[in-house]
Amino acid sequence: MAGRLGENLAHPFVLSLNASHSRLLYEWNRLEEAEACVRRLLGRGDTPPVARTLLHLYGSASRIMQARGYPAQAADLLLQLRARVDSPDYDLYIRRIEAEEACLRVRQGDLRRAAAWLGRCGMSHADEVSVGSVTEQLALARVLAACGRGEEALDLAERLYALLCREDRLRDRIQALLVQCAALRGLGRTDEAVARLDTALRLAEPQGFVRSFVDEGEVMAELLAAYAGSEARGAVGAFAYARRLLQALSADGAGRTVARGNAETGDGEVSETADRGAAEGDVTAESKAPAVGRLQVNCFGRFKVCGPDGREVRWRTSKAEELLAYLVHHRGEAADRYRIMDALWDDDSAKTSANLHTTVHLLRKTLASIGIEGVIQHNRGFYRVDVDVLDCDYLSFEAWASAGTPPTDDNIDRCEAISKLYAGPYLSDNGYPWSDPVGKSLENEFLALLLQIYDYYMGDGNYPAAIAVMKRALKHAAWREDVHVRLIQAYLACKDRIAALKQYDALKRMLRTEYRLEPGG
Repeated sequence: MAGRLGENLAHPFVLSLNASHSRLLYEWNRLEEAEACVRRLLGRGDTPPVARTLLHLYGSASRIMQARGYPAQAADLLLQLRARVDSPDYDLYIRRIEAEEACLRVRQGDLRRAAAWLGRCGMSHADEVSVGSVTEQLALARVLAACGRGEEALDLAERLYALLCREDRLRDRIQALLVQCAALRGLGRTDEAVARLDTALRLAEPQGFVRSFVDEGEVMAELLAAYAGSEARGAVGAFAYARRLLQALSADGAGRTVARGNAETGDGEVSETADRGAAEGDVTAESKAPAVGRLQVNCFGRFKVCGPDGREVRWRTSKAEELLAYLVHHRGEAADRYRIMDALWDDDSAKTSANLHTTVHLLRKTLASIGIEGVIQHNRGFYRVDVDVLDCDYLSFEAWASAGTPPTDDNIDRCEAISKLYAGPYLSDNGYPWSDPVGKSLENEFLALLLQIYDYYMGDGNYPAAIAVMKRALKHAAWREDVHVRLIQAYLACKDRIAALKQYDALKRMLRTEYRLEPGG
């Protein structure tokens, strides 16, 4: 849309739309295109003096110039912006320009001037966070972290993140997480910084964001290198994306020494601090308590948990049950408490944090009553479940599906057993909205596995087994024409023409009812 409007300079919204487009191009690290876009807009003689639009346009231009290696021009653009602002809210816009200038000084390594802004900005890390002040408060947190005031930066960034989660402002949420990463790294809490980086990467990867990470400089290069190094230890994460960001950082001139070993392979040495943190661990005493026995966890169909004695666990509250389901859903990875609160309590209640603490307490108490302790682990705002003590259908199925192992003579029985773990759609009886995307993916993986098993049996001449497999597939995907066709082919291979014709009739009825089509149409 911005491209089409860019040719229509008379359109009333062209400047605002193209300014936003230039910011996206910048975020995607398409700097030449972003620069061409802002130069075209700045070159117009009829640019309207709307303060908000000017702030977006000149702010984008300044960041682009800094990224392109022109720091003097980047600073000059913000000075030009000051001169052009003419608004009843002049003081507000000047505060935002000064916040942008302070962040630019941090990117340029001029911490003396950045620290001077801290003394005159009139803001404190203890101020109440608000939607209208997000830009300035994110800048404050970023400068505090850069100037070695990590505890203050972390406190402010965590409260901003909670606010931004409620407001569903994705890019600003990522920015708040990255400030937390920088603050934690400065405090020597590298493990926590890497855990929050994982959250930021998972949020940013679908959007293709690059510059938010690159602009953090050497600190981000160190953290990305530590994160990428965890792949060699069997961790699960956005490692390919992290390596792309390391390459972008290396090309940008930041962190070349740190990134060199990991940018291409994703393995190698982790920083000494990260390695030491991983060895020591940073969990509460309660988290370290040993588990006794095992839990049987079923996620396909209805979420069901049985204790070591085989009896189903009775939950004190539905939220305690859902919290365990949510942590199992994350397969042992740490989940940020703000993400948990968003998922389980979709409201803006001020009591949400207290609700989470109460629910965690009840969950641990229920598990302890059946001899399971230390399974729910907490690490400074992140929660995880120890999956090593779980016998879980979802985890077993997903591990097999992720490996992509095709059926063979040696493993066909195992393939059948794995496929039978899928007793129904993932958590379908519980109605958890956060489970829907994974549920659809698991259904596709299940059907793909059944088709592989079918192909194996057909190739082996075991047509009755192939028929049985496709009948199972139809129970879960009666709307798929290809499943009907395979079942017909198996009947014909068995020379059961009557069954094949009946199945063909069933296919015709399904297509007419669902799609108003004929077979093959």
